[in-house]
Amino acid sequence: MGLDREALDRVRARKSFDQAAAAIKANAFAKEIIPVRVTLADGSEILHDRDEGVRLDASAEALGKLEPISPGGVITAGNASQICDGSSALLVASERAVKLHGFKPLARVVNMTMTAGVPRA
Repeated sequence: MGLDREALDRVRARKSFDQAAAAIKANAFAKEIIPVRVTLADGSEILHDRDEGVRLDASAEALGKLEPISPGGVITAGNASQICDGSSALLVASERAVKLHGFKPLARVVNMTMTAGVPRA
């Protein structure tokens, strides 16, 4: 693809971390994340209310110090896409069921696609 390590680290720091950190600080995701109380192993509780994958103090320089996942590669733990766990609830209903039960649709599915790839190191 022609992407070099420095470009990946720069884009990751600016887009994924700087912009996401600014959005978190501005409380931009307040309507999208339901805060959940979590009990830690030591018995203390915390409020989980934001994406933990965003590094609020990340920089391209710091990302540049990470080792690539393969010798001579450009992908690192810092510039790769993170794996996020999450949950959601969705009720899919036919037009008939919506009318029968008086549901108020919030969205309409117009297309569905599924893709997958083999993970490679």
